[in-house]
Amino acid sequence: MKKIIQFILLISTFWSITSCNQHDVNNASFTEIKDMYASVTNSNQQSHLLEVVADIQYLEMGYIKVDIHPLQLSSMENKQWRASYIYDKFEEGTFHAQYSIPEYAKGEYQIVLNLVEKENGKAIKKIDTYID
Repeated sequence: MKKIIQFILLISTFWSITSCNQHDVNNASFTEIKDMYASVTNSNQQSHLLEVVADIQYLEMGYIKVDIHPLQLSSMENKQWRASYIYDKFEEGTFHAQYSIPEYAKGEYQIVLNLVEKENGKAIKKIDTYID
């Protein structure tokens, strides 16, 4: 009797572990940032905009987080642009955002797009851009 109970526990444990892993693999394949690019545009002579565009795919939207930070942190420069933006409502398809670039933001920057689903499926894409 004891061996039968142990066998049943072993089978149920094995089944639950494999089904959880399969669920994670399936979720990961649906959460995707297919394409992403960034460009700096002039809105007028005094201000510049950083435009970020990405094609995304997901099952159930959790949130999108966009991080902008310099590639190299310099102790010589006291002002560097660091920003994070979170979007919790978005329809699947093309993500498009524009950010006003501060006057002091110069040099190489990295844009990191994090796409997180409600079931913790996640996709991350990073691109570099130059701001002059």
